[in-house]
Amino acid sequence: MHKDMPHIVSGLDADVRSSEGVAHLASTFAADRWPAHVVAPSTYEAAAQALEALARGRVAAIPLGRGSKQTLGNLPSSADAFLSTERLAGIVEHSPHNLTVTVQAGAGVEDVQAAVGASGQMLPLE
Repeated sequence: MHKDMPHIVSGLDADVRSSEGVAHLASTFAADRWPAHVVAPSTYEAAAQALEALARGRVAAIPLGRGSKQTLGNLPSSADAFLSTERLAGIVEHSPHNLTVTVQAGAGVEDVQAAVGASGQMLPLE
């Protein structure tokens, strides 16, 4: 656990909590290198501020969506915090007649499929 985390993230528009809620990802890290915190900003501006504050505080942060693909690619050997997109999960705009949808970074595929499905559309994703 990064000892200065409460000071580093104070004043940010972000939820900060223990990483116990994402324990299903624990197997991707050595036990002593598991990130102790989840920082979940509520806006893109807050995400930028959080990332800047974490970098200034020399806190190693890993982006975290829903965690379903967290074990793919080159895994970090350790980190101090997850920077979560869970609060950035809305659908910004859906234009059925243009066949376009704009979503925020934390939007789940299931949620987007449901929203576009209401207009008889689908995302061509597997």
